[in-house]
Amino acid sequence: MSNYETITNWFVDLQALIMTEPEFTPLRALFPVEAERMRDHALASRLHERAIQVIVTTYNVEVERLMIRAIDRLQRRHLGLGLPMEVDEAKAVAIASALDEAGHAPLGTVNG
Repeated sequence: MSNYETITNWFVDLQALIMTEPEFTPLRALFPVEAERMRDHALASRLHERAIQVIVTTYNVEVERLMIRAIDRLQRRHLGLGLPMEVDEAKAVAIASALDEAGHAPLGTVNG
């Protein structure tokens, strides 16, 4: 597959994710087209530039986080990684403290 096809498929897949996942409904106003229309690189670039302008000029944290989450979800899907696990905050603090004090910490079983 060429780089052009890879980029095109990425735009289409990201748009499909935005259009189908309820979590990303707020992003649909920035990307108001069907997924297949993202094969037009000029259109895809304009829509992504507009999203960046919204994030930067209004510092819209919600849009920024949703975009990051959508891109993360798509990359995980492409790489077959699944969703990240929930973090046990107390356990994370205990591990960080052990690292600070002893220089190492038991991590237990690492899931792939």
